[in-house]
Amino acid sequence: MNHMYIPQTFNQQLDDLLNRIAEKLQLDDSRRASAERSYNAVSEWIEGDLGFFNNVPFDIYAQGSYRIGTNVKPLQGDEFDLDIVIHMTIPYEGLDPVEVLNQLERRLREHGQYKTMLKRKNRCIRIVYANLFHIDILPGFQESALDANRIVVPDRSLKDWTPSNPKGYAEWFKSKYIKEELMLLEKSLRAEDLPNQIPYHLMQPLQRAVQLIKRYRDIYFKDSPGSATSSIILTTIAGMFYNGAQSEYEAIKGIVNRAYEDLRMLNGKVLHVVNPANTKEVFSDKWINEPHLYRNFIQFIVDFKKHWDKIEDAKGIHNIIGIFKEMFGENTSTNSLIEQSDYIHKARNNGQLGVSRQSGLLTGILPSSTTVIPNNFYGSNS
Repeated sequence: MNHMYIPQTFNQQLDDLLNRIAEKLQLDDSRRASAERSYNAVSEWIEGDLGFFNNVPFDIYAQGSYRIGTNVKPLQGDEFDLDIVIHMTIPYEGLDPVEVLNQLERRLREHGQYKTMLKRKNRCIRIVYANLFHIDILPGFQESALDANRIVVPDRSLKDWTPSNPKGYAEWFKSKYIKEELMLLEKSLRAEDLPNQIPYHLMQPLQRAVQLIKRYRDIYFKDSPGSATSSIILTTIAGMFYNGAQSEYEAIKGIVNRAYEDLRMLNGKVLHVVNPANTKEVFSDKWINEPHLYRNFIQFIVDFKKHWDKIEDAKGIHNIIGIFKEMFGENTSTNSLIEQSDYIHKARNNGQLGVSRQSGLLTGILPSSTTVIPNNFYGSNS
């Protein structure tokens, strides 16, 4: 945490606190290490197949929150999920989608350990590491030579192929906060490494906003998790409505207010949410078939806005912490505030807190900074 600016104004302290809360929501190192070991083992096992997958060129890579850096640890010890794709590059026409799922299941059942851990899902095969995490393995085929990232994936209930684009989705999300010329090129490997944990000080406000929105979703729906809005919908809406704010607080405020206004303008019509990288993939399909899920989503956004609006009127961090406890969990919020206070007091008392003459932001002592005299720091609306 030495790379972060030390907050001085109320708004800087608010953002720092949100950043600390989100940091505590991330998977701990041991969970990530377990997931990485399992991911590598599963990848190697599929690559070693002498049957169907032996004859098919493919890449294996992570998709979803792992890929874009927005994963949060589950509430109350539930399993977290890791989504991976087997991206095959032969023509899919003429192949039976259910048979491809069966071939994947067949290969996994040939493994002494996996065979007792498998669960069939509609579009994937799940390996359940009980009480720890599960890996969802999605087989897909490149849709055409025109776009290397667009794929079709099996749908068991439809008995057909459906469109997707997990890599393109990740690039779209990153493009919301990284200029195109700075986008990192994907490594072209048979099995990509799992993306590294993004260092604390390099996490972007949009990534933090998604983590915090997802955590309040988990708390809001904790008594009926089956009614909760999916992470892919919340992440897409956040990307759609993010206004480029460099403040976590302002980023969430912009996303929630714009979503609220959009829902108000729709006046009961269902919000259409698609994969921006392949608009044939409709994330909001469930809302048409299960309207109660859409009503739950609307109520969630209304409730989120109500909580976020209260922050405008709160005086000082100690009043705001009550709102954060409700939204993000009591222990997480309290511990983040204690950690922040300790950090700032130590920096002040050690004479290590300086204000940059160029930016006015608090930072460590630098040649171009002025030392701040130690005093109490409680947060004010300055």
